[in-house]
Amino acid sequence: SNAIPENGWDTFYKYVTDSLKTIAEIDRSVSSTEISISFDIDDKGKPINITAEKSLCEKCREEAIRVFKDGPA
Repeated sequence: SNAIPENGWDTFYKYVTDSLKTIAEIDRSVSSTEISISFDIDDKGKPINITAEKSLCEKCREEAIRVFKDGPA
């Protein structure tokens, strides 16, 4: 089944936008902003086993994983 963030997609997207550091803050040499994340959901609804399938740079990958790890269920 498809998981849905506990407060809905709009709230989740706002959380990501507000929490994610901009690429310029991370690495000014990166020109693209696409990152693909995969993860599982634990029995409490939190994302686990978070990996960046497609990453712009190591710092970008770490930042994307941090945001998902700290985010809502």
